[in-house]
Amino acid sequence: MSSKPHHPDNGARAFLARIEETGFVAHYSMLGEGNIRQYDWEKLEQKLTGLEKALWRFLLLGQPLKRAEATRVLGKDALGFLLRHGLCSVSQGKLSMGNIRPVRLWGLTFFVERGIATNAYVGDDTKALLGIVPSLAGGRCLSLYTAGGIEVMPLVAGAKAEVNFAWPKANESILRANLELNSVLSPRGSASETPLRSWRLSRNGSGAYDLIVSNPPCYIQAPGVKLPKFAAGGPDGLKCVRRVLESASKELAPSPAGLLLMTFAFCADMEDQAMEQRLRAMLAPYGLNYLIAVCSKLWMEPGVPIFNHLVSTAQTAGAGKVDALVNKTMAHIQRHKLAAVHLLTARFWKSEPGQPLDQQITNYSDSYYGTWTV
Repeated sequence: MSSKPHHPDNGARAFLARIEETGFVAHYSMLGEGNIRQYDWEKLEQKLTGLEKALWRFLLLGQPLKRAEATRVLGKDALGFLLRHGLCSVSQGKLSMGNIRPVRLWGLTFFVERGIATNAYVGDDTKALLGIVPSLAGGRCLSLYTAGGIEVMPLVAGAKAEVNFAWPKANESILRANLELNSVLSPRGSASETPLRSWRLSRNGSGAYDLIVSNPPCYIQAPGVKLPKFAAGGPDGLKCVRRVLESASKELAPSPAGLLLMTFAFCADMEDQAMEQRLRAMLAPYGLNYLIAVCSKLWMEPGVPIFNHLVSTAQTAGAGKVDALVNKTMAHIQRHKLAAVHLLTARFWKSEPGQPLDQQITNYSDSYYGTWTV
């Protein structure tokens, strides 16, 4: 059997070649790593012409194309790759990317899903998490609540560690496409196909993973407010965070090998000392060491982007209902003292037997107003 490393099949390779030769990658890179801003895409599109413009419109601006035109713009093999993974949909005789978009990050190409509420979205929290993921010479890694596998793709592409994924079934196509693009997964049905390893909690909590990487959704949910199932985080928004911490307490390998890396939003008081007390109380049941950077904080109130996103995520319609939703959410925030959202980058690990816990929180939020920077 050949020992040569796997390369993308003709479709994935053709897609990568097409976005290189048409200048798509060069133009995208001008906007910055992992750019997902529609405004930037629209402004740059005005400067493009010909084939470059058509490809940019189709891949980033969601413009539908007839099949013949899409074939001309992308090429038969590249278009076949998109269709095979369900990334490109067909409606009324035209092809469209819908909410799926390609992004470039750390020299790799990924697909993500855009929209108000998605499981495969890339943002500043994603980039912060990517920035602290170490290289692994071996061992096992678990990807929990991550954006289409983006955060761990450099590990997977290196083929040095076994990476297991816990992903929503609806986003399996995005994950498969990303793995195939980055030379990890063979096309479905090929003789050399690498199986996706889905995650199951170890029954005996034996510490199966050397690294867990997670970017869980953190949406607070006021009584009477309906959120998408994957996003509903309960009264304090931390339901998924607790699941990750519980998994880490059982699944991480013993110190010093096992490490959980996570970015998450923590809603609490604006005042730092009160926030830290609440954070430590939330983490106490899991018995883990931690090093946490509080990178920034934002008010949870109308007009602030993170609050607006929460309201937009809620499943409602009509001006009157939106006003009622905002009022319910603000009343909940005031009742439970959740006036600010603190943006955290965190490392967790287990203590060696008999050793005291090492639990440190460093707060940068008073000197920086924005998003994740550490």
